[in-house]
Amino acid sequence: MRRLAAAFLTLLRLALPGGCLLAAFLGLACSRRMIQGEWQGGLPLPDARDCSIRLESGGRLRFACEGDPRWSGFGRFRWEGDRLELQVETLLRGPARSDEVAPSWSGTVTGPGNQITWRLESGERYVWVRKPR
Repeated sequence: MRRLAAAFLTLLRLALPGGCLLAAFLGLACSRRMIQGEWQGGLPLPDARDCSIRLESGGRLRFACEGDPRWSGFGRFRWEGDRLELQVETLLRGPARSDEVAPSWSGTVTGPGNQITWRLESGERYVWVRKPR
């Protein structure tokens, strides 16, 4: 019985540090925020407070906003660390293409899970909530 207890303690001493390292690694890996998906929130366009924003695989961006004017468009996004950059390639104001230069925005993302705050370098803040599937 003593030999069994000693063997168990030896195994525990060897396995515990490895288990702790594995748990720490999994904790870090699982804590990485997933930005892809469909979000509801505002964009830095005039009266664009209620927008559906899709961040798709491959870095594709699509959005459509309610209100007047009805903004919509598509482009690309880049997500690195806590920084999110949106580059609009085509901007529509209502049914027609906008004459404005297609904008580009960059800022940091904070907040856990399904509600995030996107703070632009200009200081503006936009809260986005993930839309349920």
